Amino acid sequence: LGSTHLLFPVDGNGEDVLDSAAPAFCKTCPERLPCLERGWLEPVGLWGGTNPEQRMQSRIRKQTPEELWNTTLP
Repeated sequence: LGSTHLLFPVDGNGEDVLDSAAPAFCKTCPERLPCLERGWLEPVGLWGGTNPEQRMQSRIRKQTPEELWNTTLP
């Protein structure tokens, strides 16, 4: 739920870049599930340590954010 370069990395053109440090940082955050819930429908960015593809695949499988968090996130 911060706004650091780790959570919202961009390249030189201002495009989103999913930095490998961000998911590791997210694993230590006590707000990871609320963050995932807030970003569940977001098409870009890391939310709760998940990328857009992970969230989309979970929605296709009809999972809730809590189910994704409980089954696949460390």
